[in-house]
Amino acid sequence: MKTIEDLKNEEVAYFKKAYAARNAWESMERAAIAPDLKKNFIGHFFKQRNSYGGNSKGWWRYHYVIEFSSKDFNIPNPTFKVCSFEVRERGDVSVERSDYCYRSSLEQEITRKEFMAAYSKMLKAIEFKEV
Repeated sequence: MKTIEDLKNEEVAYFKKAYAARNAWESMERAAIAPDLKKNFIGHFFKQRNSYGGNSKGWWRYHYVIEFSSKDFNIPNPTFKVCSFEVRERGDVSVERSDYCYRSSLEQEITRKEFMAAYSKMLKAIEFKEV
């Protein structure tokens, strides 16, 4: 007759095998999808709509994708390292490098030319003028 301890050990062994199988499956899935993600995102330019909410008119937030955030990315919505900027509705400017930008935030792919035009416009927004 099995003891409680024997049953616990069997349960632990079962879940270890199940987790190992799941991890192996996810690794294969990541290996299969990673080249497509790399081809379609790394080195590309994107913009996403941003706003204060409510009746806010909104503005564009621009992203340049540098690389994956980690090798262990989430299949449905991986994260990327990006350089981003935006000129908000009220004129304040945000420029940042983020190690954690979801693929779902990369709404609309744009050309390098459009990205650089928006970047130049942002630089003009923060240009210091003599008083």
